[in-house]
Amino acid sequence: MTIDSVSATASAVDRRLRATGMQLETAVAFIGCLIVLVADTQSLSLIPLLPQLEKEYALTPGQTSWALSAVTLVGAAWAPTLTRLGDKLGMRRLVLASLIVSVAGNLISAVAHGFALFLISRALLGLSAAGPLVYAILRARSTSERRTNRGVGVLTVAIGAGIAVSYLLSGVIIEANGSVRTVFWVMTALSALTLVVGWWILPDAHARSVHPIDWGGAIGVSAGLVCIVLALTEGNAWGWSSARVIGLLAGGVAVFALWTVYEGRQPHPLINVRRVVNRTALPSFIVAGMCSALAIYSNLTSVTYLEMPRVVGYGLGQSVLQTAYVLCAISAAVVIGGFVAGPVITRCGPRPAMAAAALVIAVNFFALAYGHDQVWEYVVSNFVWGAGFAFAYSAAAAAYLQDAAPAEAAMYSSANTVISAGIGSLGAGIFTAVLTSAATIPHTLVPQPAIFTRMWVYAGIAGVVMLALATIVRPPRFVPAGQPAGSADTIAPIKVESHD
Repeated sequence: MTIDSVSATASAVDRRLRATGMQLETAVAFIGCLIVLVADTQSLSLIPLLPQLEKEYALTPGQTSWALSAVTLVGAAWAPTLTRLGDKLGMRRLVLASLIVSVAGNLISAVAHGFALFLISRALLGLSAAGPLVYAILRARSTSERRTNRGVGVLTVAIGAGIAVSYLLSGVIIEANGSVRTVFWVMTALSALTLVVGWWILPDAHARSVHPIDWGGAIGVSAGLVCIVLALTEGNAWGWSSARVIGLLAGGVAVFALWTVYEGRQPHPLINVRRVVNRTALPSFIVAGMCSALAIYSNLTSVTYLEMPRVVGYGLGQSVLQTAYVLCAISAAVVIGGFVAGPVITRCGPRPAMAAAALVIAVNFFALAYGHDQVWEYVVSNFVWGAGFAFAYSAAAAAYLQDAAPAEAAMYSSANTVISAGIGSLGAGIFTAVLTSAATIPHTLVPQPAIFTRMWVYAGIAGVVMLALATIVRPPRFVPAGQPAGSADTIAPIKVESHD
């Protein structure tokens, strides 16, 4: 793969960063924090508010499910292509466009009446590649492994902060008898703030691709992902053995098989499959996706048990706000772990950090399977899980970003988006499938308490799988920004326009 020499004039953003003494990686990580905070709030804060959501917008349970799934489905269809468009049109430009769409989507959600407009507003939120592109910018402009790892760690801190804001926001609104529309107004303001800050300090990658977008590959990956994510999202409602679910899963696998062959024959593919399927990137993509799936799965399991009324014979009878406080232990640990993860990964390397974190995650969930009848057990377990998540996710991101040459940053982020979307969507589906397969307490629809032991055992097994994947990760070879290496794209020198 060939890359032309890259040169660029300093943009207004770069001049502002130099004038303030802010390092580029710090600026990218800071705006990334806000973007992750917005994304977490959009996806997590509505979960405890489903009854209020159905009442406020006059939704049926089926319509509510589609409204919540719209973000994931549209994101699966568009995020990989939008991320790669950053190579062609400019990563900064695509991030800011994504944030404008986010502001519009949340604003429409806040004022919508009825299912149709609310569904459109939620679908708009899926038209965003801001998250993957921030990681791509971080890699494209990083000059050392240490700075890349530090930026990844700070972005992980943002995940922790987003979790806390999401849980507490919904809990506080319920306790204050507020409206679900308040959540959308808060998200609108947060999205607008992120847009303004991003315009002011977010730098751009100085290189852009001179090759056309592989639209055939874009259509293929979108079709395959939508089939798989839709099947996993609606599997419990439609039935896992139903023709629709089986057909969608089989169709998605078939599309991806054909897509892989097609991409291998393209001179400039959307995702260079031969490049990313290696012992560094592929296991790291899978570990990152498993972290996302486990986060959803474990949160749903914890919330279900914590809020189960004691009158059924088990459960802890916590309110929504009390449960939010318990789950904030995850947030605290992710924040702390994110700050520590960068230096540890720099010193030890991504593979040892990933393996150690996976081992901690496995042991923690197996321990929770043994004892989960007290609130303090959940607080301790959530804190340990949060720390393990911070190190595992940061190490996985650091591994695949370091494996990418600067000009491959968007392509690697796009590949990670594809795999994470598929694996991450398993979390809620597996939780519901396991919960509904359990025997119930006689004369009720409440599952037997033993199912929760099984649930935590399954989470521990997932940690063991992550450990196995981490052990095969090959140490990446970092190529500093400005020093071209083998790449899928030819990159032309561009003049970066002023963003004032």
